[in-house]
Amino acid sequence: MQPQGGNLLAQIEQDVLDDDKPLGSALRRCMLLGSRTGSSRLRAWATLELKGYPVRAEVPDYRVIHAGLHVDAVTSTEIIKGQPIGPRWLPGFVAEHISERLELTQAVDEIEALAARNEDPEEFLKLGLPMSADIAAYMNRQIGNPFQQIQAIYWSVHPSVLRGVLGQVRTVLTEFVAELRAAVGESEALPSSDQTNEAFQLAVSGNFQNSPITITSGSANHGDTVNIKNKIADARGNLIIGSNNVVQNNTNGFDASALLDFAGLVGQIASTLGLPAAEQADLESSAAALHEAASEPVPEKGRLRRLCDAVMQGLTKSAPTVASQLALAAGQDAIHALGH
Repeated sequence: MQPQGGNLLAQIEQDVLDDDKPLGSALRRCMLLGSRTGSSRLRAWATLELKGYPVRAEVPDYRVIHAGLHVDAVTSTEIIKGQPIGPRWLPGFVAEHISERLELTQAVDEIEALAARNEDPEEFLKLGLPMSADIAAYMNRQIGNPFQQIQAIYWSVHPSVLRGVLGQVRTVLTEFVAELRAAVGESEALPSSDQTNEAFQLAVSGNFQNSPITITSGSANHGDTVNIKNKIADARGNLIIGSNNVVQNNTNGFDASALLDFAGLVGQIASTLGLPAAEQADLESSAAALHEAASEPVPEKGRLRRLCDAVMQGLTKSAPTVASQLALAAGQDAIHALGH
């Protein structure tokens, strides 16, 4: 027999207070409660949580997390797992849409399954970017080296972060029940539409930038979701992908972004090049000086060229690894940006 009125509310209350019970049970009862009380907002929100948020729908704040970007790759000598990258190293047409701010649009049941997948406290999940295979193929063509291939690009997320998101969903549900209980007491009568909407406004709507929420048409796209087979902490090698999507002009009329990218790249990889301590320190110092000089409002081209040459000279002392070869290519781009 279907629960009625206060009994339905009591069952939602029981579900949300039982940490071992999946959230889907309470959310489905909320859909039913929204339908019976005439609260379209409650029903819409519960539906989104259960079915997932479409691409153009607003995602509540508790579903927004920070997730680092990583790549897996192979070279002729190394297998690289979990190499961190920044959005700026992605192709320009991708970087403008991708950041380390990740909106979890999946259905709550799917998030629960992901959160329960890994028991190892050091193991992460990888959540694939939309069209990640196409992006990797494009970047491999840009690199142009058949012995270096990017295999995967993904967000790295620890399951504990997903469990935190689920905890927030449960807390929002608990707040909703508490607000509605304050309005109706222990009565078994069906709450009114006004009472339900008021409780929803106080407990749920504040998690959205724009209220009331609406269901927007569109299909959700979450990317491929798989386990990381190797721990991020065990990442070996170094693979840095260049980007030309940042432009920094100055009063000398040239784009300094190639110089800044080159200096930043070298500063990041210097410790991985196997140089003696003194040579590594010299390389890092030259890269820092180049970055500082390129950041000036009126950079002096002669000084920039001397600093570029010093960094390039330092790089030639290292072994020909993937990282050093990419850095040398970035250095050529930086020198080209300076002109003659």
